[in-house]
Amino acid sequence: MNSVDLIWKVMPNLFGILLSAMILVYCLARRFIINTNHWAFRLSLWTLILLMASDTAIVCCSGRGGVFCYYTAIVFSSLYFSFQALLLYFWVIFMLQEAGQTFTFRFLVIAGLPIFGVMTLSLASAFVPGLVFSINPVTSAYSRGGWGWWVTTAIAYFYYFMLWVVVVRYRKRLGREKTMGCIVCFVFPMVCNIVQIYFPWLLITWPATSISLLGLFLISVVQKTQFDPLTGLYNRMQLEDYLQTLSKTRPQKRSRWLIGCMLDLNHFKEINDNYGHHVGDQALREAAEILRNCRVPNEFFARYAGDEFVIVITSDDPNVQVEFKKRLLDKEKEFKKANNRPYELHFAFGFFRMEWKQTLDVPAFLERIDREMYANKRLQEENSIREAK
Repeated sequence: MNSVDLIWKVMPNLFGILLSAMILVYCLARRFIINTNHWAFRLSLWTLILLMASDTAIVCCSGRGGVFCYYTAIVFSSLYFSFQALLLYFWVIFMLQEAGQTFTFRFLVIAGLPIFGVMTLSLASAFVPGLVFSINPVTSAYSRGGWGWWVTTAIAYFYYFMLWVVVVRYRKRLGREKTMGCIVCFVFPMVCNIVQIYFPWLLITWPATSISLLGLFLISVVQKTQFDPLTGLYNRMQLEDYLQTLSKTRPQKRSRWLIGCMLDLNHFKEINDNYGHHVGDQALREAAEILRNCRVPNEFFARYAGDEFVIVITSDDPNVQVEFKKRLLDKEKEFKKANNRPYELHFAFGFFRMEWKQTLDVPAFLERIDREMYANKRLQEENSIREAK
């Protein structure tokens, strides 16, 4: 293989290394973009860079005789197979972190046990040629095969399968947009891997993975600008942008009714004062989960401020707010029965419905549902006082 052919062959890997390095440098320089708890994302980038570097070194040594190239190919082949499953392991942990999961060191060790098996087989293959891979002593050409290769491949695909399990299991917590983005990021490297199987000279699997990690990075960036980090609902800025967009919708594309609802979590201050802010944060996350479980068609959920939430619904059905109210009350009761908490979650809420033929004044719309909510809150307090007597 001449120098020009070699450069063209390793070019995708060099591109992937450069792209991954740029993302990594940005993450380290701007830690507020990616949560500092998301160490698994940074380790994924490090592992991917080392993986592509190892792949490049193997290609460069292939077809070149000499002791140096032979032993270099052995070392980097061992690293290459070790890094494959490790990359997917860190990717799974990152997705769990994105879903808001916490775990102990013991969990990380147990989940990573198959990695130790992969590393053992990969290192053993340096001394037992053909176990996972073999290097030709004359040409330093690399070839894979043996039962060890099947084991390492199966473990790598196991972690890839777990990626899908995590996304499907926590799809509600991740949200529709993020879930779909993650699916695209997972499918893209697999498609490229299938292409590389038929065209082995085309090294595109790992560069495609670097592009997928860029996609996950951008999804996280967008999420931090659009979503409330505590509850996972849209933030106030997105709510106002959404209402402004609705106000510019052409009349012929509008639904008949525009319905707004402001919700306030009752006795939230008492929860914070009596049990601490960490329990208050938990209560807000649980309140957001209750709201997610009350979904109706064409709805938009947002955390407005503090313990206040806003829901906007566009519909041709004037009774959709009745359906939503019924679901909300049912979910509050279900939460009380299913969770042994020292507090209860109840909402005060106010609805305002307008025909969408009218011009939408966003500040006035938000002020109106705010007034309706406080009127409902006063009514609930008066009823509680009456019942106490």
